[in-house]
Amino acid sequence: MSLVTINLAAGVYLDCVLFPLSFTELLDTIEKNGYVLNPTLPVNRALSRFRGSGQIGSKGKNTFQVDAGEKSIIIIGVSFEEVQSEFDAFSKTLLEDYSIDLDEMTKFYQLSANCEYKTKYDPYEVISKMYESSPAEKASELLGLPVKTFSIRLASDALPRDIDWFDVKITPHIERNDSYIIEIVYRNEDKEKYQSFTKDYELKIINFIKHIEA
Repeated sequence: MSLVTINLAAGVYLDCVLFPLSFTELLDTIEKNGYVLNPTLPVNRALSRFRGSGQIGSKGKNTFQVDAGEKSIIIIGVSFEEVQSEFDAFSKTLLEDYSIDLDEMTKFYQLSANCEYKTKYDPYEVISKMYESSPAEKASELLGLPVKTFSIRLASDALPRDIDWFDVKITPHIERNDSYIIEIVYRNEDKEKYQSFTKDYELKIINFIKHIEA
């Protein structure tokens, strides 16, 4: 069995008051890396700071998105290796052509992904029996309805607004019940920790699912 990525987004959120790249720096760098620019973007590239948000360009299955308001630069795709490679190429070109080092102004790195994992087991039963003393038992008593644990959600020992954060939700495929749907968010201000987790995050999720099925 393998983890199939439905969609994912990876990139950076910048630690600066204003979005640091100009229209020229951003669009030229994206275009130089083989992206087809969004036709709604202005033809004349101003030297002023980039403003606005949305899809800037596309290349194959990847889309390049920027939000100047929240100061984020994100690539959306279906393969983490490909998305990360594209982001690294963008960062390298920006550094070589304009001496702009994204790492120096990054507040945190973030990966968010939605995946599916096929299984020979019954996901509803696996999840409902995960806990020896399920909260669903007391809930059934209090609500007067038979209920059971439907999903697993684990998170960092922190708050969702904290910079360093991990959140994973595992739910049975509602229509087929032959797979799990996994939603992941991981962010960290430390690039090495981010790379350490993301390089094999799929294997980590698979191993966890195998553990709960055992």
